[in-house]
Formats: sequence, C-alpha cells, structure tokens
Amino acid sequence: MQRSIRHRLARFVTPAFVGLVALGAGPAAHALDGPASAALPADAHCVMVVDKANSKPGKPVYAIKGSEFTAKSTYSIIGIKRGGGGGPVSDQGTIFSGKLPPRNYGVSTKEEGTVLCGSTPKAPNKDWRYTKGYTTAYEAITDDCDADPPANFNKQSPSWQQGYRDGAAAAKEDRCS
Repeated sequence: MQRSIRHRLARFVTPAFVGLVALGAGPAAHALDGPASAALPADAHCVMVVDKANSKPGKPVYAIKGSEFTAKSTYSIIGIKRGGGGGPVSDQGTIFSGKLPPRNYGVSTKEEGTVLCGSTPKAPNKDWRYTKGYTTAYEAITDDCDADPPANFNKQSPSWQQGYRDGAAAAKEDRCS
C-alpha cells in the first residue's frame, strides 16, 4: 500500500509542479526580506516564443524570452528533463534560451525566485499527409506570396489541408512581411 502512494506521489511531483509550489511560496518569502527587497526588480517576467532561428518548417522549437531580471545574475530553467539549462542574465536584465521542446517552463534566480513562463502549444499529431501539405504550401508561398491553394485542395485529407494552412501561414510570416 505504501509503495502505491509513493509511486503516485513520484508521478505527481514534476519540475513544473515544483515550480508552481515555489511560485506560491515566493511572495511570502520576499515579504520577510524587509527593505532590502525594494532594490530587486518587482516585475521580472518571461514568456514562451517560437525560436525562429532553430525551427524548421512544420517542426517548431521554442525559447524563453524574459526581461526585468537582476543584471549579471544567473538563471536556471525549470521544466527541462535531465541536465537543466540557463546561464547568465544580460547587463540589461534580459534572458533568452532557445532550442526547447514543447512543455511548461519557468525560470529560477536567486534574486527573483521562480518566475513561470508558461507553456508551449501542444504539437499537433502530424502524420505524413500534414507534412506533405505543409511543405507544399511553404514552397509555393516562398516562390510567390500571392499563390493560391492547388485546385485539388478540397480533395485532400483534412490532415493535408491543415498542414497546407499552417505552411502557408508560416511562409507568409517568414517570407512575405
């Protein structure tokens, strides 16, 4: 019976859960710091963005982008399995860490505590039809920003059609702006 409870707890306690617990305890811990905490940035924040430099058509990877962190401090990323990640905060108090797979993420610093960045969109179930539609659209839009869908668009599978829509949108954003 005890093994079953431990097993369930081990599955429940994930890095994201630990980050949420730490965030809940964060404001109370800073309240105990007293006047010294006034020197810390009160609005450190981060968001998840598409890492365009490392993404490929149909296969996005993500990055954490943050600002208002204490300059020249060190941050670590919460949510990465095996090995963590992070690095130094820039002189301007910004962070950027890319090449991240879809997941929930947060950033932890000694000065700011834990800041949750959010989650990446869940990757759609992409079969070969989706990839074919995406590639067809991306190549067509790259050649001509005003290209129309092929005449047989409605005869294609729903997966292919969604891939085509996504590929066209990505190509227009990348090439036609």
